[in-house]
Amino acid sequence: MKLYYIDQRKMFSFMQPIEVWDEQGNVRYRLKSKCTVGYQLHLLTPYDEEVASIRQKLMTMAPKFIVKVNNKELTVSLKATLKGERYCVVSDLNWKAEGFLEYRTYQITAENHQIAKVQKVEFSKGHKDVLYEALKKIAHVPINALNQGNCCEIDFSDNQNEAEVLAVVMGIEATLCVK
Repeated sequence: MKLYYIDQRKMFSFMQPIEVWDEQGNVRYRLKSKCTVGYQLHLLTPYDEEVASIRQKLMTMAPKFIVKVNNKELTVSLKATLKGERYCVVSDLNWKAEGFLEYRTYQITAENHQIAKVQKVEFSKGHKDVLYEALKKIAHVPINALNQGNCCEIDFSDNQNEAEVLAVVMGIEATLCVK
């Protein structure tokens, strides 16, 4: 299963919702921000039912976000190796996101098991036009966002909790936006 979203890099500076859609162009989730001290986001279904919340943990050395999903409270933290390579860890799940985080090309793993893969995707001209026509009716995705090649794909491994993985990916996005 795959989901898509537009990587806006400064997604938390806008107050417009970010929409996440599936391979058929159906909006599956929306991410809305809330004005508070620190960043706070809500992952919603298309029917405005909250699936998860993501809030910045203030007063920390490195960016950290608390993800509340499925009656769990997870901490997403940005870390770096001695060589300066960045990665994220997710407490309680023992998940790790490694790869080229800044370029939105990475894998989330638990030990040697892949949870999901996130990558930028490029669309062919014909596919982009068809996708845009479908999306403009249901989502707030500007065509220039697809033209700039900043659409990201989340490819889920089998039997993963979609909302949990998506909330963690958005937590990773948040850490990258405030670093």
